[in-house]
Amino acid sequence: MDAFEWVDSLSSDIDKVDNQHKQLFSIMNAYFAAMSKAEASVILMESVNKLLEYANTHFKEEEYWFEKYDYPGADKHKAMHSHYLSKISTYGVLLNDGISLVDGKPITVELWRFMKDWLSNHIKVDDIEYRDYFISIDVIDEIKAEKDNHPSKNQ
Repeated sequence: MDAFEWVDSLSSDIDKVDNQHKQLFSIMNAYFAAMSKAEASVILMESVNKLLEYANTHFKEEEYWFEKYDYPGADKHKAMHSHYLSKISTYGVLLNDGISLVDGKPITVELWRFMKDWLSNHIKVDDIEYRDYFISIDVIDEIKAEKDNHPSKNQ
């Protein structure tokens, strides 16, 4: 059983977004598995790097839609994305530098808690807000049908 399970209440009703979220969960579960087995920091760093890379790709996708459909909460949402990436990057640097504790707690556990809490809260609250906005302006079906070749893929 994975530490981070996908549940239907996390669904955005946009398959490609849900699939991206599921991929983030998969990366986080790989991190958790490595952390649980006290595997070498190299394996943990690989998971952190994958998470950063994939989260950045996913965030660009969302932010593309914010611009395209003039989402009024875009700036706030983008700031949350930046905070997440910054925090994960900082933990990654600390892990890479061999630092094992943050505020007296194991960095691996603190990083896991941050990722888990942030992502589930972000999906349940913040992502649902933009989904509801897209529904209200009647573009949700257009987003669902959109191919993965928009400009954010080339940035």
